[in-house]
Amino acid sequence: MLNAVIKSRLAATRALMSDQGLDAFLVSGPDNRRYLSGFTAREEVLHESCGSLLITRDEALLLTDFRYQEWAQAEVSEFDILIYQPGMGALFIEQLGGLPGGRLGFEPSYLSCGQYQRLTKAAAEASLQVEWVPTEGLVEGLREVKHPEEVLMVRQALTLTEKVFSEVAASLRPGLTEHQVAWEIERRLREGGAAGLAFSPIVAAGANSARPHHRPGDYPLQAGEPIIIDMG
Repeated sequence: MLNAVIKSRLAATRALMSDQGLDAFLVSGPDNRRYLSGFTAREEVLHESCGSLLITRDEALLLTDFRYQEWAQAEVSEFDILIYQPGMGALFIEQLGGLPGGRLGFEPSYLSCGQYQRLTKAAAEASLQVEWVPTEGLVEGLREVKHPEEVLMVRQALTLTEKVFSEVAASLRPGLTEHQVAWEIERRLREGGAAGLAFSPIVAAGANSARPHHRPGDYPLQAGEPIIIDMG
C-alpha cells in the first residue's frame, strides 16, 4: 500500500514539475522529504541534514549522510539511495551533470543561504549550466489532499488531543506552575500513544497569556486569572 502511495505522489510531483517547466526538483524540507519518499529521519539542529531528494523526469534519488544509510534502506523503496561523506555537494553535482535540461527547482524556505551558496558555487565550478528556480508550495499543495490513511491518523490525533485537553483542564488548580501543566500535557499525550507532539505545549497564565508563543515557566496558576493552552 505504501509503495503505491509513494508512486502516485511521485507521479503527481512530476506532473507539477512538467507544468512549471522544471527538469529536476531538489526537495530539502523534512516533511516534504518524508511525504514523497517515506524516509522518517528528521533534523534536530539547523546545520545537520538527513538528506535531500533529487527528482527528475526519469529518476528519484535520496541523497543522504552515510550515518543514515541503514535507516534509509529500511524505509525507502521507490528512490535510489546515494550516500555522501562528508557533504552532499560533490554527489549532487555529479547527478546534476546528467540532467536532460537545466531548470532546477528548489525549496527556498528550506535550503539555507549557506547551502545554496555552496551548491551553486560547485555547479559553476563544474561548468554546469543550471538555472536555479525557487519553487514554493509544490509539494505542500499535494499534501493538502489527504490519503484515507492520513485522514484516519488526523482523526486519531484529534481524538487524543481533545481527551488530554479535557483531562488537563479538569485538573488545573491554583499553585500548579505553567511548566507542570505543560509536562502533564506531554506525558498524557505520549502515554496515550502519540509518537510525538506537533509543537511544545504553550501554557501561559496571568499576564503571560498576552505573550504570543509563551514558553511555560515557573509562574504559578492563580485563582481568577486567565490561562491559555495551545497543544496538539
